[in-house]
Amino acid sequence: MPERSGSRFNVRLIGALAVLAIAAAVVVLLARGGDEPAVAGTTVAGRETPPPWSADYAGLAQRARTRGIPEPGKETFHRHALLRIYQDGLLVPLAEFLGLDRKRKVYAGLHTHDASGVLHLEADKPFTATLGDLFAMWNVAFGPDRMGALKNGDGRELRVYVNGKRIEDPAAHVIKKDDVIVIAFDDGEQELDLTPDTTALEKANKGGPMACSLGEKGEKKTSCIIEKE
Repeated sequence: MPERSGSRFNVRLIGALAVLAIAAAVVVLLARGGDEPAVAGTTVAGRETPPPWSADYAGLAQRARTRGIPEPGKETFHRHALLRIYQDGLLVPLAEFLGLDRKRKVYAGLHTHDASGVLHLEADKPFTATLGDLFAMWNVAFGPDRMGALKNGDGRELRVYVNGKRIEDPAAHVIKKDDVIVIAFDDGEQELDLTPDTTALEKANKGGPMACSLGEKGEKKTSCIIEKE
């Protein structure tokens, strides 16, 4: 009888250990998401589609309110930065009129006027905006390990540099005047220029055509937002 009790105990112990091992494996798989471990940092919800991404105006007003992005107003405050995005070494264009729904007259103070890569921060008073805010205006998912449908895995990863220095929590980065931001998604073997041509940024700062939208005949408008109907 004592031997039988010991045998039952051993069987139960082995069974319990097996259950624990299976549970631990499930936890590991869930943590990895079936691919790469999650990277800590700020993540912005949005479209999880491959680039290029057009401007998305559905829900723009709500997204701007949620993110605390003001309307341009009289544009007394006007700052610029430059953004370059690369996928496997190829340039991904920044959408023109991102954040500017001219049809419905919904305007966010963080926006673009063209596909040059110049970001505009315009409002009545100074305000702060993050890179995450920009992707929210664009309605593109963005975080330390993802951008749209591009997610870390299979030897490829997202890297973000500001003025030549890599940052680990890009969506939380506060965009500053004359920032040069480079985002790359690749296997790390692509040659990456961290000091891209800033001609467009310089022209925007000088109030040239890059600074504002133009009228049909090329004349500069008194506002960077209002265009000739």
